[in-house]
Amino acid sequence: LGRIEYMRVEQRGAVRGAADTVVSATATDSDGANGSAGQAVHVANVAPSVQLQGAQSADEAVYEHELQRAVHVFDLDRRVRFVGQRSDVPAVLRAADIYCQPNTAPDAFGLSFVEALHAGLPVVTSALGGALEIVDRDCGYLLPPGDEDALAGALRALIVDAGQRARLGQAARHRPAAICDPRTEVRRLQ
Repeated sequence: LGRIEYMRVEQRGAVRGAADTVVSATATDSDGANGSAGQAVHVANVAPSVQLQGAQSADEAVYEHELQRAVHVFDLDRRVRFVGQRSDVPAVLRAADIYCQPNTAPDAFGLSFVEALHAGLPVVTSALGGALEIVDRDCGYLLPPGDEDALAGALRALIVDAGQRARLGQAARHRPAAICDPRTEVRRLQ
């Protein structure tokens, strides 16, 4: 998979295909939920382009700095774009093709997964915490925590197969309503 030049979020989406697949991921490490610098570098080695959303707190800023250093050490600067703390998360997600959050510890609810699914992104994450209730095989991949080979395999499969990305993305758009819609939940409780 070749390297690509980065496009501004507003420009993204004009070109499609495996060579310019964008993987959106989080660059935060609150409570250990969002993986390690090693996993982030592994994602960058597999994906042609990665956009990492930025830190929300001082602790997360330290983790983000570690990621930036690791990206530089492994000469992945041209493939990874740190987009910083953003208030336009829906636009950032619309600029992506895949959402990847390989957690190493449970994420209590996983609102970021619901946001990614709502944006129509297939999700690649660890089989932990809230992800187990949110992501299913119809809209993404639930992987063993810390399994970098499984992570690389899932990302490769989605990067090279636009049809699979489209199928999972279409199912992803419907998943939030199935699990979060108040009317659905009220009917389920009756």
